[in-house]
Order: sequence, then C-alpha cells, then structure tokens
Amino acid sequence: MVKVAALIAGLVSLLVYSVLLVMAYLYSRRIVAPLSRKFSVNVILSGILAVIASVVVIVDAVTGKALWWLEAALFLVSYVLLMVSAIHYLRLSSRVLHESGKGEEGGEQSPLVGGFSVTPEELPKLGPLCGMFKTRIYIGRSQNPTVCDFDRRIWLSRIEAPDSVDPSKLHVILESVIRTISEGGGSGLVLLDGLEFLLLHNDFRSVVKFLASLKDYMLLSNSAVVVVLDEETLGKREISVIRREFPPLEIERLLSSLEKHALFGALSREDLEG
Repeated sequence: MVKVAALIAGLVSLLVYSVLLVMAYLYSRRIVAPLSRKFSVNVILSGILAVIASVVVIVDAVTGKALWWLEAALFLVSYVLLMVSAIHYLRLSSRVLHESGKGEEGGEQSPLVGGFSVTPEELPKLGPLCGMFKTRIYIGRSQNPTVCDFDRRIWLSRIEAPDSVDPSKLHVILESVIRTISEGGGSGLVLLDGLEFLLLHNDFRSVVKFLASLKDYMLLSNSAVVVVLDEETLGKREISVIRREFPPLEIERLLSSLEKHALFGALSREDLEG
C-alpha cells in the first residue's frame, strides 16, 4: 500500500534538494579560492546525500519496505557534513579576522587592503608604504630586494637554497605567506615581483587561482598584495584578466590621502617618504 503522505514528502524533498544541488554546483564552478572551493565541494556532497535520502523516502512510500533507518542515516550524514564544513569555514575566517582586528583595536590599520598592481617603474615608489604594515613579504627573483625591509623573502628558484621555493609549487608559496602574516598578527604587505617567472612554470589558469587565493587572504587579514605587471613581457589578455582583480595602485593619490589623515596625528608625508 502506497503511503501517500510519505510519497508527497519524498517528492517535495527530492525537488527542493535537487534544485539546491544544481545551484550549488553552478556557483562552485565560479570559485577558485581553495578554502571556498573545499567548502562548496562539501556542500555538494551534502546535497547529493540529501537527494539520495529523498529517493529512499519515495521508495519506502511506494514499496512499503522499512527503510527508515537508511533515510535517517543519509539525512544525518548530510546535515553533519554541512554543519561541520560551515563551522570549519567560520572558525578559519573568524581566527583571521580576530588576528587582523588586534591591530585595529590599537588604532593601527593598513593603508590599503586587497590586491593591486604596479608597473616596474612604479616599484621604487612603494617604499613609503612599507612602514605602515606589521609584516612585509617579498616574492620574486631578487635575492636582495631593496624596496622594503622585508621580514620574509621568498626567492623563486628551483635551486635548493635558503628562502628558495620552487615556482611550480604555488601552494607552498601561498602557505608560507599565510603562515608569516598569521604569525605577525595580520596587516601584511606582500610584493609579488616574479609573475612572469611563475607563468614560465605554471599554466595561466593556475597562476590566476593562486592570485585569487592570495587576494582572498589579504582581504581577511587586513593586508595587501601588490603585483608587479610588466606590459612588455605579458600579453594584453593576461594583463587584462589580472587587472580585473588587481587594479592599478594610485600611489600618489594614496600618499596624499595618508598625508591628510596624518594632519590629525604625528605623521607627515615627509615622515612617510623618509
């Protein structure tokens, strides 16, 4: 005998979870940041389990077989997976925000947050900004970068040497940056002066994913990443794609803005440039 109420509940559940599953899949295709992508995968897995559980409810209602234990198990695993993933995501985000908030409580806030780009000619002008960050990280080919007094240098090289990192291991570079800024309490400045070298050892899509993940962390940790873009060595398409997420940094305008704020404090533009 068909259980009408259970059948209707199963069909409604199947429809709702199927729609949500499709939406989750479509959104996940646009995500490139590892943390967000991992969360989206877990959401999709949770949705798949819920859809299977809904099908079991329908089978139970039509055949009369006692499958309640399987329904309960599938729904339970689905909900637990979703909740554990959400809590893990919130824990990581809140930890980073808490670390970056320590500087804000003390009145210290980064002059810029997010991702930006500069040309090689503009690189020396970044010097005045270096002192405004707690932690300064250099990623590139120079073993002795002079723009800032860097706390951490990541030398892009396949040679095993102090501070060297294989340019093909983007995840290692990202983890090193995250660890260094986290240990410093947020408010970090990352200077990436080796984009062309990264592209020699990785495909463009992988590098874009790396940059997106790096920018995500900068936003969470009250930090900034500045990418050096050389139009003579990069194609117009690559420049266009990267500048969508890393707009040109207007250094002079930023310094002028800092100067105005400094009128109410102890800094002047001469102090910054000194």
